Amino acid sequence: MKLPPEILNDILSSLDVDESVIIGPKVGEDFAVIKIGEKYLVVHSDPITGASKHIGWYSVIVPANDIATSGAKPKWLLSTILASSEESAKKTLKEIAKYAKKLGISVVGGHTEVTPGLPRTIVSSTAMGIAEKLITTSGAREGDFVYISKGAGIEGTAIIANDFERLCIDRGVPEDILQRAKEFIWEISVLEEAAIAAKYATSMHDAT
Repeated sequence: MKLPPEILNDILSSLDVDESVIIGPKVGEDFAVIKIGEKYLVVHSDPITGASKHIGWYSVIVPANDIATSGAKPKWLLSTILASSEESAKKTLKEIAKYAKKLGISVVGGHTEVTPGLPRTIVSSTAMGIAEKLITTSGAREGDFVYISKGAGIEGTAIIANDFERLCIDRGVPEDILQRAKEFIWEISVLEEAAIAAKYATSMHDAT
């Protein structure tokens, strides 16, 4: 569960940043931005705590989506893996390597360990990219048109269908609907849409 905005604001207000930081810790913005010469280094971290199945895919695409909504192309990834077992650590690493390669993202570091007593594996990933033109969440203006590229709620639906399949069946969810809901997991990427929209958008946000 995320901290309430008022508590988070109080904590973040005590943090100092240097003059190269364009966007630092802030409620409402999904990424940090550091000025590097004439370009912007965009950085975002995300924990994967709500899903167990396909955790490697989520560990890559969730932070990559946030980088893409800044107008940058996600290029680099670091993942901290707190695994419930050695087998889970190996499986998660292989998944991360597979999907990062597929998306043209280089895994440049991180940390992997087997954490005793952990009921399931948890991953926290940091993605980075370079932007020439910066798009921020706060760039939205009154009168802007709002577009959604896919259906609402597809990530949460996919997690429920994949991680709580037995519960869905017991509650009477039809098999065809359950299978369709599972497939939503492969539709949560916004990388292509963000690359196109970056030329025109005043603000972008992903649903992951």
